[in-house]
Amino acid sequence: MSVICRRAGWADIPDLLHVEYKTMPGHKYLAAVREKFLDPSQGVLLAAEVDGVIAGVAHLAFLCDGGSWFEVLRVTPEYQKKGCGTAMWAEAFKICEEKKLANIRMYTGYKNVTSRKLAERFGLALTCQTREGVLSLEDVPEDADLSAAEGFVPVKSPERAAELASSLLGSYGGYFCRNRTFWEMGPALWQDLIAQGSLFEKDGSMVDIGARMELHKGFQMGLAGGDIKACAAMAKKMLVHTGLPAVTAMIPSADEALKESLEKEGFVFPEVQIIMLEKKFSW
Repeated sequence: MSVICRRAGWADIPDLLHVEYKTMPGHKYLAAVREKFLDPSQGVLLAAEVDGVIAGVAHLAFLCDGGSWFEVLRVTPEYQKKGCGTAMWAEAFKICEEKKLANIRMYTGYKNVTSRKLAERFGLALTCQTREGVLSLEDVPEDADLSAAEGFVPVKSPERAAELASSLLGSYGGYFCRNRTFWEMGPALWQDLIAQGSLFEKDGSMVDIGARMELHKGFQMGLAGGDIKACAAMAKKMLVHTGLPAVTAMIPSADEALKESLEKEGFVFPEVQIIMLEKKFSW
């Protein structure tokens, strides 16, 4: 049996979509983001083959903080535990070395032992443990008082963002998360968020409301600090204004105070725990 991993192109998309269908029926994430995944400036799409048959897919994204994000690692059931995952991890490390990327990160569910063990075999270590809360537009009353959202303005400089975020570095562990993708907090991230126009401040409070992928499914609240009621009101106001279905907040699992504050504003937190693992490089 021959297992290889190679860099994929447009011609491979039908087979890669079939891998996604076989592993996650009804899931169409790869189809929705394929143009971004095939943009060489944003990362590399990988295909794993077993005796010439495409059996696995993964994507290594290049992040603005100089690191990388390993995502969408999927192998069709009949080819699992045959080396496809290992081959794609090895190719991702090769790309990291070629590009001199600062790190490689990935996420998985807290209970996904198989995914975590494979990442740990390649030297990644548990770095963050988080949970997601979701606020649906349908749960925002038509007569909701959103006056607390008044006064937010865009953050204008990385220096100002760093100043506002200084009190959040500890509680967030120094990481920012959207769409289950983690970046290190720092000048490069702040500059990118400012360019997107997603970072807002008011009276010392700061909130990020944007999305990395699939904005049509809703906003992501990358961070919130200061007056959480006001931050939540800003998110609700943007939901009402855009008509998007929901906003999702990823927060540190240990921050019970933040969780309780967001729950008071209508966010619902399932018991699911998300973990991020990371390996830093020094080429």
